[in-house]
Amino acid sequence: MITFISALTISVITVLAILAYRHPSGFLKISYVLKFISAACLGIIFVWNLAVSRAYIKLLEFISSDNMNLASEALESITPPPVITLAIYLGFSIYLMILDSLHKILDIENESK
Repeated sequence: MITFISALTISVITVLAILAYRHPSGFLKISYVLKFISAACLGIIFVWNLAVSRAYIKLLEFISSDNMNLASEALESITPPPVITLAIYLGFSIYLMILDSLHKILDIENESK
């Protein structure tokens, strides 16, 4: 599964770079949508983490002390680490910003002119 996700990630990165290089004005339109979708995904993940954590706190009184480790492991398995989530978001945002300015960096003529 990790191999599939890695291959898919590399494919998406490559397609975005080719699109930004060959069609800069078209990529600018798509990049706004991608930035919005990535910010929405980040918000959804943080809301998910908050909701699961609050539910865990509310349910702590019903969990016996024998099963506390099991409950903590279950909580960790369904919530992505916030630091990694934020790092992925920031990396993707920086990558999109670089691709947004790729035509300026390489002095490529904008096709809309």
